[in-house]
Amino acid sequence: MFTLQARRARWETHTEKLHIAVAPHTHLPPEILAEVFLHCLHHHSLDGRLRILRRSPCPLPAPWVLGHVCSRWRRIALGEKRLWNSIHYEGNSRGHMFLLNEAFKYSGQSTLQLEARETGDKFYKPFLREVVFPQSHRITSLLLDVAGATFRAFLLLPSSLFGELECIKLHIPSSYGHFSVPQAPVTVFQGAPRLRRVTIPLLHNHSPLDLTLPWGQLTYLAFTPGDIELTDSFKVLSLCTNLCECHLCLFTDSEPPITVFHPASVQLPHLRKLGLNMIFWGFSYADFFRPLVIPKLELFTFVLSSSSEDCLNDLRETIDHLSIPGLRLELHYDGCQADDILRLAHSLPPLTSIKAYKCFLPASTIALIGQKTCFQTLTSLEIITSLHNTRDLVEMFKAHWARARQSNNTHPGIRFATIEATDPSEKDISHFSQDIAVIQKQMGVTDMKITLRRWCSSDPWRF
Repeated sequence: MFTLQARRARWETHTEKLHIAVAPHTHLPPEILAEVFLHCLHHHSLDGRLRILRRSPCPLPAPWVLGHVCSRWRRIALGEKRLWNSIHYEGNSRGHMFLLNEAFKYSGQSTLQLEARETGDKFYKPFLREVVFPQSHRITSLLLDVAGATFRAFLLLPSSLFGELECIKLHIPSSYGHFSVPQAPVTVFQGAPRLRRVTIPLLHNHSPLDLTLPWGQLTYLAFTPGDIELTDSFKVLSLCTNLCECHLCLFTDSEPPITVFHPASVQLPHLRKLGLNMIFWGFSYADFFRPLVIPKLELFTFVLSSSSEDCLNDLRETIDHLSIPGLRLELHYDGCQADDILRLAHSLPPLTSIKAYKCFLPASTIALIGQKTCFQTLTSLEIITSLHNTRDLVEMFKAHWARARQSNNTHPGIRFATIEATDPSEKDISHFSQDIAVIQKQMGVTDMKITLRRWCSSDPWRF
């Protein structure tokens, strides 16, 4: 009897191996499996990057796990360069450096996209010398979210390293305090003929011009929050004659009115998208726009941190000054009283987008978005709410889209919306999605993306 049981167990094991051998995935072409592997990256990270975090190497990032399944999967994983050439790195030890260098090796000679964040523990010391420097000739996109010391070391790298660089984002967390640019000339951005997109921090008591960027070739420019003299911002914009998109966060702690040199005009003939968040004592949006010549502007994004009458008058004067037919207005609503949003919508030209954050919109305000004509031009909505009853949200969308249909397609209505609720259950989210799908079917519209999710803190890059 024991012999028969042992023989049966062997045959069952053998049969299981045969089932695995004839499984469909073993016959998939390598190209299809490679695409499946890429989707594994997107499952583990929203941006589809290979992530080397502080908890690595346990568990290992997805590409290494896939390579441990079988020899065929290992060959495909190691041969697919796209699994290895887009990297998010937060390591702080030699073990993390080993994983990073392995990823560089498997990426071959393809271009690299590197995102490195230094939060909490510092980077392993030779990070710039052993990682960025040797690979700089093939980095096309670089994001550094680092402490002041690492940022300073980066600025002191020699010129002509980044011949393939197209996009760079630099950020210094506010927790590290003020930081000064090195006294030596900053030449790291020289010899970067492909550089087009730049996001840089505004450094205390320093002009962006100290960084000697190739301003004339930039098509995208963003200043992250910090102190800057408005005169310097005008000088920078006058050099960026090829800008297509620009986001400026300009602040000053100076309470007395400041003296600003106004150029006769700043020509921005190609600028189509402009975002502005500005807090200056004795200065206004209208003053900032007065010398700007922007004939092709299509979208103006502004951050409103006060709904006072002076602020609204300032915005109205700015928009009148632009006087561009068909200009779309996007409002970022930053920390005002929630019920002021209705007065704002009545005071300004028609809005196409609202992003309300740092304030929780109550049910009464959300209901108005569906009921009031002044919100009829909205096509995009991103809000945070403390609603506990998702039915109110569904009724708001239903009323809004009904008004849109009555306009004979003059205004298409909201097509994209992200609603962040403080504590929705999985059941609430599921019921909301089902109810929205029913309304979409009733309205005969399919090109909508409406999402309800749990509220989370803002991303440092969010603007």
